[in-house]
Amino acid sequence: MDRVSISESKVICAGMEFQGQFVNGEVNNGQLTKEKSVYTGSFTGQGFQYKSGTLKENDQIYTGDFDNNEFSGSGTLVYADSSVYAGQFKNNLKHGSGKLTFSNKNTFKGTFNNDQFEFGTYTFENGNIYEGEFKNNEFNGKGVLKWKGGYYSGEFADDQFDGEGTITLENGFVVKGRFKNGELVQ
Repeated sequence: MDRVSISESKVICAGMEFQGQFVNGEVNNGQLTKEKSVYTGSFTGQGFQYKSGTLKENDQIYTGDFDNNEFSGSGTLVYADSSVYAGQFKNNLKHGSGKLTFSNKNTFKGTFNNDQFEFGTYTFENGNIYEGEFKNNEFNGKGVLKWKGGYYSGEFADDQFDGEGTITLENGFVVKGRFKNGELVQ
C-alpha cells in the first residue's frame, strides 16, 4: 500500500508567499501571494501551476479553470468597472460561448473568438436587441436589429445598415432596399 504524505506549510521565496497543503511533497491547494496578485485554489502538482480557483490581479477577479496559469476552460471574470463575463476562456481570452454584462447593463450572449464577439445577441439597456454576426465587436454580416416599434433585417457593416435589408415598422410600413452607412440608397 502506498503512503500518502499530507502537510500544511508556509513557504516564502522569490517575491512570493505560499500557504497551504502539500501532498507527497507537491503543491496541492492553498493561497499564493505575489507582488500584485493573490491566487486561492488548487494546483496541478507541478510547482505553482494553477488548476482551479480564484485569482485577484490588476483590479480584476477571475474564478475558474486554468492551464499554464492562464484562464482556460470555464470561468467568471469581474472587471475593474464591474463588467462581468461568464463563459469559456482560452489563453486568457474570452473564447467559445459566454455572456458579457457591461457596467452600463448592456449584454452580449453568444460566441467569442479570441476576445471578440463572433455571433450572438447584444441587448441594450433601452431594450433594443441585435441578433446576428459580428466582426471587431461591431454588427457586421447578417443580422436583425429590433427596437420599440420595428426592426431591420439584413446586412450590416460597422454597426450600420449596409447592404440588402428590410425595415419593418409595427404599423405595417415596410421598406426594402439597399443601404449604405445606415442610409437607404436604392
